Amino acid sequence: MKAVAAKDGSHSESLPALLAQLRLSVLISTYQTGHLVVVAARQGRLVLTCHQFERAMGIAVKPGTIAVCTRKEVWFLRDAPDVAAKLQPPGHHDACFLACTSHFTGDIEAHESARVGSEFWIVQTMDRHRPHDSELRRFRAEVESMLAEAGNR
Repeated sequence: MKAVAAKDGSHSESLPALLAQLRLSVLISTYQTGHLVVVAARQGRLVLTCHQFERAMGIAVKPGTIAVCTRKEVWFLRDAPDVAAKLQPPGHHDACFLACTSHFTGDIEAHESARVGSEFWIVQTMDRHRPHDSELRRFRAEVESMLAEAGNR
């Protein structure tokens, strides 16, 4: 993972202030390069951090958890506030998401994902893999278990 300054592109001059005011970061997946890009503001400047995954695609977020769909698996990243507090420079990181679990899906290329109520949904784009109902029920149960566990931490 490498943090890079936003110097090779351009952005609205008001973007860093807007992100800071809203206290948020923007997540972008780039399946061509396999990155999950985090766009954030730090000290009035736009900062991009790139996190490598095998063909990062769909992203779903709930408080404390980020799900990243990749070519063959879904990664669940959980917020670790105790780690964020130790990152340098002190006081600049309000969250630190660590990859804690993953679920192997096979080569389904999950381009889209979302939280729908308490459920986690993915949209697969590979027609050659059509899971049976029993596989879907097992996957759903495993994902719900992981999300429940993440919510209890």
